[in-house]
Amino acid sequence: MLAIMQSCQKTDDLEADINSLKDRVAALEKATEGLNTSFASLQALMQKNKIIIGITPTKDGLGYLLELSDGTSIKVMESEAVQASVPEFSVDEEGYWIYKTSNDTDFKYLPGADGEKVSAWPRDEAGNVVTTPLINVSSSGYWQVSYDNGQTYTSLETKAEGGSQGGTSIFNKVEYNEANHTFSFTLADGEKTYTFPVDDSFGLIIYGLNDADSEQAVQVFAPNESHKEYIVEQNDVQQATIQAPKGWNVLLSENLLTITPQATVVKDVEETINEAEEEEETDIFYDADNDDDLPDDDLEDLVVIDVDEEEANN
Repeated sequence: MLAIMQSCQKTDDLEADINSLKDRVAALEKATEGLNTSFASLQALMQKNKIIIGITPTKDGLGYLLELSDGTSIKVMESEAVQASVPEFSVDEEGYWIYKTSNDTDFKYLPGADGEKVSAWPRDEAGNVVTTPLINVSSSGYWQVSYDNGQTYTSLETKAEGGSQGGTSIFNKVEYNEANHTFSFTLADGEKTYTFPVDDSFGLIIYGLNDADSEQAVQVFAPNESHKEYIVEQNDVQQATIQAPKGWNVLLSENLLTITPQATVVKDVEETINEAEEEEETDIFYDADNDDDLPDDDLEDLVVIDVDEEEANN
């Protein structure tokens, strides 16, 4: 008879090691995701043709969701400490990316694909578009950075193990001054604060379509519905462009948006009929002018329009 005995202490130690490894992986994933988001947010804020037109605090109270004048939104979050060795990133006085690891006393330049310095601003001094850095941990456990959206990487020659340095963002502090209509942030090294104006009066709200109380951005027109009207509120908008399907009429005035569908709408429904071992595809057409031909299930979603707005910068 063979008897197998196992120490409970060894089992407990193994479980503790596994849990510790899981925690470290989770911390590295959180730091990587947060840092990559903050890289993109910094470059978006530094583009001269964009201004902040809306700002909303995040639910966790650690940052803000910023709406920019080109219709995009970015998240700017304060850094959180993680139980992992994470490089600390910042920008020097000349606008180049710098970083340091737990083994470094001072910051050094982030290496480019060819070893050169990398501009942190959207365009370098020569006017060339700068790609946003993307960092992660290699399969061998080293921090690495990519400038071609993850196609190739340059190693930072530092292992992601031991210690507790760095965090989840390049922003050490973010602040919205509602009274002065300004938004500011300080980078991780704490050396310099950047401040931006917030023009939160600029915007276009279509009530019932893109306001906070609207249930859906896609609107449904019944077969006999001639048009829909929406109350509009505009602030400092000089020009707005609204795209609609061919044959539809859209009229935007100062306080009202009117959408009129085309007179005749044909709905194309493709069905596949299986008989025995043969397949036959049949196209079935319904005429919206003749309600009697329409199945009841199709009346509710006969016509769907998605209105896309483009706000012009003041």
